[in-house]
Amino acid sequence: MASSPLRIGYVPEHFSAPLHFAQQHYGLEATLVPFPSGTGHMITALRGGEIDIGIGLTEGWIAGLGKEGVEGDGGYRLVGTYVDTPLCWAISTGSSRPEIASVSSLRSKRIGVSRIGSGSQIMGFWLKTVKFTAGVEGVKPEVVNNCVDILRKAGVLAEGKGRQPGQMVVREAS
Repeated sequence: MASSPLRIGYVPEHFSAPLHFAQQHYGLEATLVPFPSGTGHMITALRGGEIDIGIGLTEGWIAGLGKEGVEGDGGYRLVGTYVDTPLCWAISTGSSRPEIASVSSLRSKRIGVSRIGSGSQIMGFWLKTVKFTAGVEGVKPEVVNNCVDILRKAGVLAEGKGRQPGQMVVREAS
């Protein structure tokens, strides 16, 4: 009896190109399921049995496990890394906002995020807890569901001196 092909969820960005390459040139027998809406949506699909594995933003997967109200083991586990370099995040504003020229210009401003559990939400918490605590008081990221603080209190995250200053890093299992 033939088994069903593996259903792989992925975010359709440049780092997913090897999946398509493996399918086209090396006979990868898998159904590639794109999630243009991001890792948060992929987590829902994995928990719902719509995909077998998912490849997405590590911080998003960790945030999903750290959400309050998630029962049991969270419905998935992290088993490895796919991309070994950190993603570089940008803070952007419209061209008609000349008063915002640097991070310090965000004093008393609100920062929007795409959705709960997204990379932009995690970036908002990084800015609030690491970047903005060093002399840029009064910045108000408009985010909810404090996943980073929950994970830090649980001992899953530690402030580190990784590849980028102030980068949040996952503690290695002892």
